[in-house]
Amino acid sequence: MRYWLICGVTSDLMGKVTRLVESFWVYGKTGKKHRVNVYQDFIDTSTYEGHSALPGLKTLRLDDGTPLNVVDENSFQNVITKEVLTRKIPE
Repeated sequence: MRYWLICGVTSDLMGKVTRLVESFWVYGKTGKKHRVNVYQDFIDTSTYEGHSALPGLKTLRLDDGTPLNVVDENSFQNVITKEVLTRKIPE
């Protein structure tokens, strides 16, 4: 399969498109700021009657491509370092 990356959109030959749908900032325990990019798959369900797509899975990654797991709506865990990042600036 081939993939293309153009303006935050990737596509494969099976009719799935991945788009950047959201970005936000999170902070580590030391206050270091990280940008999170949220990507979502869209599955092509087009017919001869017209174009349509269903939203699929979301994936969260840091700007450097590091994957994140969701702990709760305000906390995210770095899969590699296990550090928990939060939307709130630590005090």
